[in-house]
Amino acid sequence: MSHKALFFAITILMFVGVACGSSGPMSSEDQTALTGVVLDHESWDRIADATVRLVDEDNSQVTNENGIFAFIGVGVGSHTVEVEAEGYGTSQHTVEVEAGGTRVQLKIGS
Repeated sequence: MSHKALFFAITILMFVGVACGSSGPMSSEDQTALTGVVLDHESWDRIADATVRLVDEDNSQVTNENGIFAFIGVGVGSHTVEVEAEGYGTSQHTVEVEAGGTRVQLKIGS
């Protein structure tokens, strides 16, 4: 299975697990999942190949062709997320990650 197909499959499974209230590892009180999409701040177009980094956990992902990213095993609480994409620059966001998983839309651009 290709890296992108595996990433997409994990993302879909994570969304299903959160939506169904899974009692598995994703609903742990200490760690959960953070997923989302990176968007152009004006057009709301999805941005592929953007680097999304959890600053406090020194962990990064690259968005897929649909601008989607997923982090598994993220600590519950407030996190600084940095997004960088060619032609868009860098932006930082504060994200509150909740038990059971959190989905976000991160906008980037000037």
